[in-house]
Amino acid sequence: MYVKVSSPNEASNLSNLLKDGDWMVLYYADWCGHCQTMKPEWQKVVNKMKTTNIVNVAEVESNHINSLINKPQVNGFPTIKMYNSGIEKANFEEERVADKMEKFAMSNATHSMKKHKSLPMVKKISHNYINPMRKIVKSILSRKSKTMKKPQQAKPMKQIIPSKPRMPSKRKTPTKPRMPSKRKTPTKRKTPTKPRMPSKRKMPSKRKTPTKPRMPSKRRMPSKTKSKKSFRNSTKDVYSQLIKSFNRIGKEAKKDSKLLKNAVEII
Repeated sequence: MYVKVSSPNEASNLSNLLKDGDWMVLYYADWCGHCQTMKPEWQKVVNKMKTTNIVNVAEVESNHINSLINKPQVNGFPTIKMYNSGIEKANFEEERVADKMEKFAMSNATHSMKKHKSLPMVKKISHNYINPMRKIVKSILSRKSKTMKKPQQAKPMKQIIPSKPRMPSKRKTPTKPRMPSKRKTPTKRKTPTKPRMPSKRKMPSKRKTPTKPRMPSKRRMPSKTKSKKSFRNSTKDVYSQLIKSFNRIGKEAKKDSKLLKNAVEII
């Protein structure tokens, strides 16, 4: 059921209706911006509750709140309250979204759920959740029953027929003892053959006389005249290189001294 209060007569009518069943009531004001933004979400909830008839829905404008018999305490707008058979049960204090408002209504509904047991919502829940769970439980139980070993039935005892007593067998006559066999006569020993003579060892060949070691060839000594000239030339080259390097160092030192002087003047 859906009721919209826009006059004092409708307010008194609503106060009588609140005594029976579960009601979710919205208190709003036309000048409130939050109420206007919440309207589309609230309309979704109203449309759904109309089809299910689990929870009744009502809207009360701020000017007609005082004309209600219970006169609820409304500190701000919008406010949503839940009533069970005329008694205030809970206030909605979450985000103003259709899903959360539906959950709020369904969780606090008590009287209407007892009346409407065969509702489409309940059928959907049973179809989507309960029936599949039943199937799963049945399949598990059937598997267990297959795997479980059946109790073995006690086999009937066979009648044991007493067998005839065995007669003692006749004793065998003792046989004659075996005579020891004649020993074989030892054969004549073979005459020993002549030992083989060891073969003549090869005599070692005579050692060769060692040859005289070759004397190393005398190296040609370099001439004294050439060595002196080469030494002089090498020393000249070294001195010339040293002179060049000292000249370079002197030029760089002059530059460094000039830079130092300039730095001292600046300081």
